[in-house]
Amino acid sequence: MKKETIKIKSKHYREALNELSNFLEKNLIGNKIITNGNIATLLQDMQDYELWSFPKKEELIDEDGKFKNFPIGKYKSKELWVNPLMRWDDNRILFCDGENDDIITEITFIDENDVLI
Repeated sequence: MKKETIKIKSKHYREALNELSNFLEKNLIGNKIITNGNIATLLQDMQDYELWSFPKKEELIDEDGKFKNFPIGKYKSKELWVNPLMRWDDNRILFCDGENDDIITEITFIDENDVLI
């Protein structure tokens, strides 16, 4: 698994969003993005985001009664999923592949000026 860090240095929201978008576009691999609700909401503000309908309550819980990852849309050509068990301050973006969500790349997101998150 490859690990990277992105530091967003812009002081304005739209510029910071473009900075993140440019980084993701250069590094976008796999068929799925998994992240926390905070960053998923941020990605929804980007151009090339396709919104899907929110899953039903029973689709959010597995057979053991635990919350499971759920899809919320598409960013570029990749499915965007939220892991409801990731903390709001766990600012990782996981690029995954395959049915088992094999992690290809883990990106840690740092917003130096607290513009985005």
